[in-house]
Amino acid sequence: MNHPVIPDGEGYFLPGGAIGCILLHGFTAMPAETRPLGDYLHEKGCTVLGVRLSGHGTHPEDLAGVQWMDWLDDVQAGVNHLQGSVENIYIIGQSMGGMIGLVAATQLAVTGVIALSTPAFIQFSQLERNRIQRNAVSGRMIRKKGVLLHRAYGICRERRYPAYAAYPARILLELEQLCSAMREGLPRVRVPALLVQSRQDQGISLDSLPYLYEQIGSAEKRMVWLEGMDHSLIQDPGRQVMMDLVWDFISGRIT
Repeated sequence: MNHPVIPDGEGYFLPGGAIGCILLHGFTAMPAETRPLGDYLHEKGCTVLGVRLSGHGTHPEDLAGVQWMDWLDDVQAGVNHLQGSVENIYIIGQSMGGMIGLVAATQLAVTGVIALSTPAFIQFSQLERNRIQRNAVSGRMIRKKGVLLHRAYGICRERRYPAYAAYPARILLELEQLCSAMREGLPRVRVPALLVQSRQDQGISLDSLPYLYEQIGSAEKRMVWLEGMDHSLIQDPGRQVMMDLVWDFISGRIT
């Protein structure tokens, strides 16, 4: 049984012009994570859809029954929602959202894809996988280290970030499968792609950005390193630089 959506967990739709942007949040996060970029693109005249990915924005327990392909279905639903009302659709994903966006770009009719702080390597050793599977069988919930709980929502939201403060162990295996599917599909991505990461990213390997750039099949692709920002580019105080990059990438294709 799924739990009710908490306030920051709600998806959002901002109707605008002929350019459609589908924004995908990261692992354990929720649509509020992408809202600053969504508002910025809406101010530029875009139609914006902030997707709530399955199992997110409610209670961490809801992730226990989610498979990574459910997230791809969420993107398909978003594309279906925008088709007919916009002329172009861009998928923009933060971290895990970037992985989902890159997989979706191999299957769905989209104009371009933008991956922000997107990991290229999530692969567990057999020892680690066995431990995760044991924890999954026991239903263990993993608390994030050093994260304060929200006073009203407990583990459903970190105090200082719109994301769960915990997650079920088994979802890590789905994350690993998603990453594997993304790597396998990168050569089949044909739409224009913008790939962005900070050199100070503490969340993923700094080898991720060059790997994605080298492996992606897009004829038109751009890799951008940012300075002085952490993993969460959309929530970072210095996000304006990133948002301008995203808009330059999109607006450069307006005919």
